[in-house]
Amino acid sequence: EDGRLQLAAYVAAPGGTDLEAVKAALAARLPDYMVPAAWVRLDALPVTANGKLDRKALPAPETAKPAGDPPRGETEQALAALWSGLLGTDAIGRDDNFFALGGDSILSLKLLARIRKQGLAGGKALTLADILNARSLADLAARIAPAAQGPEVVHLQQGGSGVPLYCLPGLIVNSTEFASMVAALGGDRPVTGFVSHVYTEQRWRGYDMAALAEEFAAHIERTANGRCALLGWSSGGDLAFETAHRLKGRVAVEFLGLVDVFESVPFRTDRTLSEEERQRAAALLEQWLGRSAMAARWRALFGLMDKAERAALEAYVLAEGDGLPADGPDLTSREFELWAMLDKRLRAARYAYRPLDLPVHVWQAEDSLSQPEPLRDWSLLAPVAALDRVAGAVHLDIIHAPAFQAGVREVLRRADAVPAVAAQ
Repeated sequence: EDGRLQLAAYVAAPGGTDLEAVKAALAARLPDYMVPAAWVRLDALPVTANGKLDRKALPAPETAKPAGDPPRGETEQALAALWSGLLGTDAIGRDDNFFALGGDSILSLKLLARIRKQGLAGGKALTLADILNARSLADLAARIAPAAQGPEVVHLQQGGSGVPLYCLPGLIVNSTEFASMVAALGGDRPVTGFVSHVYTEQRWRGYDMAALAEEFAAHIERTANGRCALLGWSSGGDLAFETAHRLKGRVAVEFLGLVDVFESVPFRTDRTLSEEERQRAAALLEQWLGRSAMAARWRALFGLMDKAERAALEAYVLAEGDGLPADGPDLTSREFELWAMLDKRLRAARYAYRPLDLPVHVWQAEDSLSQPEPLRDWSLLAPVAALDRVAGAVHLDIIHAPAFQAGVREVLRRADAVPAVAAQ
């Protein structure tokens, strides 16, 4: 079909023969690519006048139709996009088998090359055997995905008897930005900084706030000796807030500091595009993806968008024109940074925050108060113990401001003076 080859089996056997048992027996003995993708039961095999198999008289098998659950997560969605391009079918399920849908050894090699080109395997040495042995789309995604592991951390300061401090940075920064603050605090407590997932082998996992917060909480539970202080800057404030939720009953949170955290603004546009503009946007988008080594990643991300977000994408593409970056997928590329920021924006805007019965200390940069995007109003989610506006500070340097550092030092001093109690 469409120039694609498919291995088919024709079975002439007594009516009581269990065809599924035959399939299972072959699958147990042969690799997936050697197991027929299509099966046809016949009363008898057609033969020629000479008694030989009449191949031309064999009926065409029914086309395999994918079914089941849709792909889940970034890796499965990106793989499904590659399968679709190679196999010529749009409906790819997470339980579908590459070879049952028409894949063969040649297409397997093409799939491997495209996975490597798109950077889907990250730093993992994916092999042809991984593809041949994968039973399903989900299985192949699991072979590609990095092994589950704890978050990467930077030990900004070790030792000391004070309440351990854990710092959560924003998306496109790493924990070394906290170094000047740690120096100003003095050397009386351990300070740990979490590394943003976009700078790790898990950078393609997407901005899954619940999963990230649980991983941070598990690390804190292992290392904090019963109590801790949390400080989140920028979108790290959202993660610190969610981590505090998950530490309830596990570790006592003595201090929760939230520094210059903006609202998660939905990806929207006020502009209404004409049909001609929409078509032009679609053409520009395809031209860009044709140049990008991250095309499968982008298509998977676009697949998460609702109608309003898709309209915003079209307006953005028209505004950028030929200026859309196509230098990915390296960590330092503009294209990867754009992908990570859009992924975060889409997911964070959908996140449902829960109220927290823990006092929070809030710091805001003076410059941020005049920005078009609003700062988060934490009073809607938790009791605000203090709200400090740091004069002369901007979003990117507030953690270096002496007034901010002095405020954190004082709050931690008070926390150190309180006797430790069991987590509630």
